[in-house]
Order: sequence, then structure tokens, then C-alpha cells
Amino acid sequence: MKKVFYLLPLFLFFLFIKSFAFKVEALKVIYRDDVRKFLGFPINVKIDTEHFNFYVIDSPKAKIIFYNFNFVPFFSLGKGRNIISPVAMDIDKDGYMYIYQSSFYRKPPRISILNPLGIIEKEILLNKEPLNLQVASLAVDKKYLYLVGDNFSGAIILDKKTGKIVKRIKILDKVVSSLKEVTLRDVYIDRKGRVYFLSEEAGRFYVYDSRLKFLFKGGEKGGSFGKLSRPKAIAASPELGIIVVMDYMRHSGLVYDYKDGKFLGEFGGKGWLPGWFQGPMDVDIDREGRIYVADSFNRRIQVLILRSGETEGIWAPSFVTPLRPVK
Repeated sequence: MKKVFYLLPLFLFFLFIKSFAFKVEALKVIYRDDVRKFLGFPINVKIDTEHFNFYVIDSPKAKIIFYNFNFVPFFSLGKGRNIISPVAMDIDKDGYMYIYQSSFYRKPPRISILNPLGIIEKEILLNKEPLNLQVASLAVDKKYLYLVGDNFSGAIILDKKTGKIVKRIKILDKVVSSLKEVTLRDVYIDRKGRVYFLSEEAGRFYVYDSRLKFLFKGGEKGGSFGKLSRPKAIAASPELGIIVVMDYMRHSGLVYDYKDGKFLGEFGGKGWLPGWFQGPMDVDIDREGRIYVADSFNRRIQVLILRSGETEGIWAPSFVTPLRPVK
């Protein structure tokens, strides 16, 4: 009887994990770039739904690789187009690309604006006040450019045409036990115009409508199941009704309800087979519900589909291999 009593919490824990674990199917695992060389360290992936492409920033090679929706690489932007140190990017509905480049020798940190032909038309310098910024992520809508970064709290919104500051967004939240203005790690705009801000230090995300009216927040700081340890990227799918956050430290994707940010479950874990991650750095979701993950330390891009809310057994690392489902 005592053995049953002691095993009951363990059984309930496994039952809890099973009910919140998502089964994923890998449609494609991408290892190579446009010249058939292996990816070095992909840090950013961005969907261009209007033109049926997606783009990957490969940090060691300092270039942006173009893929079509058949997952075939067909072009890249690099030093020949004055793309020297790309860190983050987004693309608007007209095909203009907004690329943040960090400082490199005499080149200051800047946002390079490229036309649909891949030619730089304008650059916004970020090395002088009031734009002395180190940007971690950016997003663009019809009028504005949203910036978040490591050396400033909240978000800064620029006019797309002039590059001037239009508005600053400050977010107050509890970090450990004190209330403070949080720094933000990622910003994302979905196909309905909702704006998402992700804070790594607070372990939370904050959702605003297209008019920047606050809607709700979600996520909880921590290192266990269902919590955010070091979240790096966020994406949302109005079609699927979900929000996905990639946790760099826990090597997992956490799924939340699109309506209110309620936690629904998670997928992944540390490993190298399809559906597993090592230090994921970015995520995006296309109209068809395919999830694109920059699986950085595995040096690849994974294209995944969430199948259901239940698994066949508990998908967790075993002591023999981190890739086998524990039945």
C-alpha cells in the first residue's frame, strides 16, 4: 500500500505531462544553403507569405538565404549587396526587407532597407542619440518599424519612411520580486496586425492589438515544464489559434491559446533527431500552420506540424538516448 502511495505523485506527474505534450511531425529538416554548403549557425527565420518564400540569417556566413515554399534554396544576400553583419530582419507586404546589421569595423549599427530587387535604398544609423541602440529583433507593419534590444527597456517605434521615433512602449512587470521596466528579446506582428513583445528576463510575453492597445500577457518564469527559462522567440498563427514561444535553455517550444495566452502544452526537448532541438533561436508560422524553427546549435531549420494534444506515450529524454519516446 505504501508503494502505491509513493508512486501516485509520479503517476499524476506523467499524466499531467501527457495531457499537455504536443506530438510534432517534421515535414522538412534543412541543413544546406543556396550553394549546397552546410548551415553554420542559423539565428533568424522569417516567412514572406505574400511572395511564397522564407528567409534565413546564417550568422557565421553573414548572409541571408532565400528558400521557396518547397524548401529549395535559390538565392542569398551577402557582402556583394553590402549585407555584412545581419542579426534580425522582417519583410513588409510590398517586398521591402528591413535588416538590422550590427557594427562591423567602421560600419555602425544600422537598419538597411532593401527593395524587392535586393538593393539597399536607405539605411537608418543607430550609433547616435536618440537611436544609440543594440537591436535584438525588429518587426514591420504598414507604417511603423518596431525595435527591441539589449541596451534599452521596452520597445521603440520608428516611422518607416523617415526613421524618426514615433513612440516608446514601456512595460512594467515583476522580475524576481521587484517591479521594473523589462527589456524585450523579440517582437512579432501576426497576419491580423497583433503585436507581440517577448521578455527573456521576465519570462513573459505581452500582446497588443494593431492600435497598440494592451490585450493580455502570458507565460511564467521558471525552468520546469510549462515555464519559460530563457525564451528567445515568439510567433503566432491566427489560423491555428496558437502562440508559440521557443525556449533556448529548455530546448522546447511552448504553445499558448491565441485568445487569452493560456498555456496549452509544449513540444520538443534536447536532442538532434527531427522534432528535437539544441538552443533554438527563432520561430515563425506560415498560413498553412507550418512552424519554422531556427534550431541553431543543430545547425538547421526544422519545418514542423503540431498534430494533436496527446502523444503515444510520454515524449521525454531517456537515460540511454535523448531521442527515444518513453512508453
